[in-house]
Amino acid sequence: KLRCCIIGGGGYFGQHVAREMQREGYHTVLLDVAFVDVNRDRFILDEGKTTRIRGSLLDQALLEKALKKCSVCLHIAAYGMSGAQAMDPGKIFEINVHGTMVAIQTCAKLNVSKFVLASSVGVVFTNQELHDSKEDHPKPDSYYSHYSESKSDAEEFVLRANGAIVQSCALRFRGIFGPGEPRSTERAAEAIAQGLYFAKFEKSKNAMTQFSGVDNSAKAMALAVRGLIERPEVVGGQAYTIVDGGDPVSSWGFWDPLIETLGQRPPRLRIPYFLVIWGVYFVELFYFFTKLFVPPLNQLEVNLIAITNTYSIEKARRDLGYDPKNNHDLTEVCEYYQRLFLARPVQVFDIPKIFTHIGLFLLCLVLAVVAFYFF
Repeated sequence: KLRCCIIGGGGYFGQHVAREMQREGYHTVLLDVAFVDVNRDRFILDEGKTTRIRGSLLDQALLEKALKKCSVCLHIAAYGMSGAQAMDPGKIFEINVHGTMVAIQTCAKLNVSKFVLASSVGVVFTNQELHDSKEDHPKPDSYYSHYSESKSDAEEFVLRANGAIVQSCALRFRGIFGPGEPRSTERAAEAIAQGLYFAKFEKSKNAMTQFSGVDNSAKAMALAVRGLIERPEVVGGQAYTIVDGGDPVSSWGFWDPLIETLGQRPPRLRIPYFLVIWGVYFVELFYFFTKLFVPPLNQLEVNLIAITNTYSIEKARRDLGYDPKNNHDLTEVCEYYQRLFLARPVQVFDIPKIFTHIGLFLLCLVLAVVAFYFF
């Protein structure tokens, strides 16, 4: 019977990919260091078609166990996109580059003939605007993001490996979102609910972008597998950008429906971009030497928000039959977090009041100093 291995299949996106592959008739083997609980209101995996293996792809014995008798490998495991992980280049390259090399070499050894890599738009985006960027857009000469550089190296290795034994391709995603998605959606929802989403920053005037809906992204992984099977001469060795269709959206305005649902107001305060990017740089530097404070955003995340970056999906439409639905639709996200925060309230910070109190305290302090010296 059809059998596929999903490296990194225990995460939010991985389990959505597993659902799509099960719909295609595959038994899914999920290899991951941890398995998260996915919103069970959305779906429950067919346990009769699911095998879970806990461990690292760098464990050769476990990797071979997971890939045994599989015809397809979907590699979505990655390290270092955000948080403290983003400042550990050694581990980033070990997992994202060396891990990918080991995975595809093991596929060749075990005759796993189809390999799809989950890549990132970060392989072409740096700190300059991109408008309707196509897959042949030249990659930068250097990267400021270890994560982006590692994904670029991994992608190049996978595309070069395409051949007679293993047919391979890569899909580039940008900010996967969905109800319960932990990296971008949940962070945004919690910040909004707590009243911390009060300021914005932009380098581009009205920065625009496109995000990758989780259902569209998971469907694209299944379409890539089908493409490698049915048209390997077309799909093999190719990279495809996978974002939602329709018009690009405002990097900040995209979250407005969720802001309204959670009873908050859109950010009104504007912070100059240069203050944010330099502030993040120095916080990253401080963390590198002290390990005391994890930056809430890194430079790549700041630029993805502040700088227009939009992408063409025409190649994916043509070659894979990619036809995204419910583009940039937050309806289900809003309903999910409305229920979640009713059941599990979060602490709300009244930022204007906090700044007012700080201002009053500083004013009193200045008056006290003046009174002490002059009266």
